[in-house]
Amino acid sequence: MICQTCQSIPWSVFERSKTGTKEPFVHHPSIQSLEKSAKEDCKVCIKLFDAINRTRSRREYECMEPRNLELFPIHPNEDIKEGHRTYIVVGYNFHKKSKETRSWLEYRVGKNGKSHYFQLEYFDEFESSTLYPRSEGIFTMVDSWLNTCAESHTQCSVVYDAKFKPTRLLDVGSRGISPKIVETAEYQQIGINYLTLSHCWGSVMPESAKTTTATLSKRLVRIRTRTLPRTFRDAIVFTRRLGIQYLWIDSLCIIQNSPEDWQRESALMGKTYSHCFCMLAAAASDHCNGGLFARRADLPIISSAKNFKGQRTPFVLLRDEYFDWAMLLQKSPLSYRGWTLQERELSPKIVYFTKEELLFECREACGAEMADRRTYFPMKRSKLELVSKAMMDPNIRRCLDPIDLERLEDSHKTNFHSTNDRQYSAWLKLVQGYSSRKLTILSDKFPGLSGLASECSFLLNDQYIAGIWKGDIIRGLCWIASPSTIHSSKAEEVTAYGPSWSWAKMAGPISYEWHHNLDYRSPPLFTTDTREAWYGKESDGASWSDPILLDATTVPEGKDPNGTLFSAELRFSAQIILMRRIKTGNCMIANISVAIKWDFLPQSRTEFFLLSLGGIAIGLALVREEAHERTFRRVGIVPHTRLEWFKDIEFQEITLI
Repeated sequence: MICQTCQSIPWSVFERSKTGTKEPFVHHPSIQSLEKSAKEDCKVCIKLFDAINRTRSRREYECMEPRNLELFPIHPNEDIKEGHRTYIVVGYNFHKKSKETRSWLEYRVGKNGKSHYFQLEYFDEFESSTLYPRSEGIFTMVDSWLNTCAESHTQCSVVYDAKFKPTRLLDVGSRGISPKIVETAEYQQIGINYLTLSHCWGSVMPESAKTTTATLSKRLVRIRTRTLPRTFRDAIVFTRRLGIQYLWIDSLCIIQNSPEDWQRESALMGKTYSHCFCMLAAAASDHCNGGLFARRADLPIISSAKNFKGQRTPFVLLRDEYFDWAMLLQKSPLSYRGWTLQERELSPKIVYFTKEELLFECREACGAEMADRRTYFPMKRSKLELVSKAMMDPNIRRCLDPIDLERLEDSHKTNFHSTNDRQYSAWLKLVQGYSSRKLTILSDKFPGLSGLASECSFLLNDQYIAGIWKGDIIRGLCWIASPSTIHSSKAEEVTAYGPSWSWAKMAGPISYEWHHNLDYRSPPLFTTDTREAWYGKESDGASWSDPILLDATTVPEGKDPNGTLFSAELRFSAQIILMRRIKTGNCMIANISVAIKWDFLPQSRTEFFLLSLGGIAIGLALVREEAHERTFRRVGIVPHTRLEWFKDIEFQEITLI
C-alpha cells in the first residue's frame, strides 16, 4: 500500500534537473504524521520512518516543534539552505566509465538531524525490474554469475561422490506439464543436475506442501502447482527458467510422517546440499507463502500520477543503502533458523532472494545486484562481475570454503597454524552461531548439523564426536554458557539432551570467543609416540601435559551416526583434583578460591572435581556419578588453573558422560 500523500508527490520531484533546487514539496507536517502513515502500512513511509526510528531517540523528535518533511530535488553540488529544517534530498551522479546515472535519496529531519540514505531505482515498467519474477534481467544476471563461477572457479564444482542422487526430486515440469515427485533409483544416469530450496516453514506448513505416505503415490504422478505455497511456486518458475529439470524441497522430497524415511534422508542431507548445482534461498520470508520475490504492493514504490500519452507510467523504487554484503544476509529470517545454517554452509553456489535485491555466493566469490554501489565493489565494476572472497571480510567465509594460504601465512601467530587447525577454528565459530539459532525441537541440534559434520569429517579426516572433533578435543571442550542460558536453565533441562561435555546440551547460546584470550602455557618441548600427548615446562621448571583421549563412543538413536544420540562418552587419561565448596559458595583448592563459570544454576553439591586441560591453562568443573567412582559429568569451566595444583598428581582413567 502507498498512502495518498506519497501518491500525490509530483513526478517533477524525481526528474533530474540541472537548475539546482526547486520549491520544496510538503510531504508530512510532522514526525507524528509520518509515523501514523507508517502504522497504516504505507510502504514508503514505513521505510522513511524506520530509518529515523532506528538511529535517533524518539524523545528527541517528540520534543521538537512540528516541522515539515520536505521533499525536493537538488543539484548534488549545491548547499542545502539553513531554513529547511526537515527534508529529503534527491541527487544523482553520472559515471562515465559505466555510463550510468545513479540516483540517491537523502532523508533528514531537523537542521542538525542525521542523514539517512537510500538508492533510487527508476523504471518505466515493473516487469523490467529484477524484483519481478519473470524479468529477463534477473535471469541474465544469475546466468552470468553461474557461468563466471563455472568457467573460473576450480573449487566450486568439486563433488566427492559423483554417483550421488537424492532419493527423491521434484520434476518441475514445464508450461502445460505439472510438476511431480520422481524416485531417482529408477534413473540410470550417473548424477543428476538439480537445485535445492532453503526456506522457513513458518508456524504452520500446509498439508499440500508436505508429502506423506498417503499422498506419495499421487505425487509421483502429478502435483497441482496452484496448491503449493507461493515460495515453492516461485522456486519452480525460477528452476524452469534456468533450464534445470529438478528441484529438491525438504517437505516434498522427505516423507513427513515416516520416522524411518526422515532418519535416512536427514543422514543424506549433507550430500543433498553439497552435491546440488545451486541453492535458491528464500531470504526475505519467515514462512512458506512469502515467496522468492516481493509483491509490488509490498514495495516502497512511488509512481508518477502524470499521464504520459500512451507511454508506460514511470516509477521509482526506494532501496536501503547497505555497505556490507553480509548485512543483508544477517537481516534474513534464514539467519535465525537452526536447520538453514548447514544448508548455506554445504551448498556450492547460492542465489539469495532478499527483500530488495539479489545476492550470489559460491566457494570463491560473492556478487550483488547493486554491486557497483557498495564500498567494497569498485564503481567501475559491473554488477554482473563477482568479487573474490579474499578481498572481503573473512567473517563471511564458510567452513568448507577454500583456505586462503597467503592470508594464513600472514595471520597472527598462535599455537595453531595448520590448515586443519584453521578449519577447526571455523567450526568453533560456526557452532557458537548455531547455538543462538532457533530449533523447534531441541533434539534436532545434532541432526541439524549432521550433513555438515559428515562433509567436514571427510575433509578433515577426523572423527566427529557429539559436536566436537577428536583432533581438536581440548579446545572443543572449552565452551562457556551465556549468562542468560545459565540462569534460565534448570539442571534437568540442560542435561536432557546431549552429553554433559558437549555444547549441544545447553538450551541456549554458548561461546568460544574467549579462545582469543586463552592463557596458554609455554610451548611444548616434545611429543612421545606412546602417549601421543603434548609435554612442556614452564619458565619456573614446573611441567605440564595434556590429557590423553583413550576412547570416544556414541550411541545414535537411528541410522545416522551424527544424528540424534542415545548417549556419548569420552574416556581420558587425565589429572583431576578435588575442590570443596564452603559456606560462602566458593570452591577452594589449597585455601585458594577458585572462580568457576557454571553451566547452570543453582548447584547443590559441595564436592566438585577439577580436570586439567594441560597446555590450555583452564580446566573443567566436574561432579562424580554416585554409582561410578571414575565417571563424571561436566557442570562448569574454570577460566584459570595453576600449574602447582597438579604437581605430583598422577594420571588416571576417567570417563565423561
